[in-house]
Amino acid sequence: MLTGEFKHTLDAKGRVFVPAKFRADLGGSVIIAKTFSKFLVMYSEEEWIAFMEKLDILGETEDISDMKRYIMKNAMPTDVDTQGRISISADHREFANLVKEISFIGMRKYVEIWGTEDVEAETSGFDIEKFKEQSKKIHLGLC
Repeated sequence: MLTGEFKHTLDAKGRVFVPAKFRADLGGSVIIAKTFSKFLVMYSEEEWIAFMEKLDILGETEDISDMKRYIMKNAMPTDVDTQGRISISADHREFANLVKEISFIGMRKYVEIWGTEDVEAETSGFDIEKFKEQSKKIHLGLC
């Protein structure tokens, strides 16, 4: 299961180590895609297929087709090299503001890839009290 946050440094060629804890779940080939926000997602091939099947269920209206086109246009298959690194394209790096330090956040079935400064800014504003109330309502047990 993909959980936790791991930070790694992007090299000058756009390569970065995939966290060792994630490699077994992701496999040797991954899909990196742009989101509708300013971060990337990384899926194993198996989970990407499951994701695409969810999209197929939505049908083929013009709006759905446009959304699928955006997703597919911005999804890149990438192999994990023998040292455990992936290459992130210049286009993807620019989109997600990936400059030097990158945060990988496991989201159970996929991984979010953020510039560390951006994810810290995003998560620093979390309303923990609100989370507590939500957790109590659904008996999550984290309070």
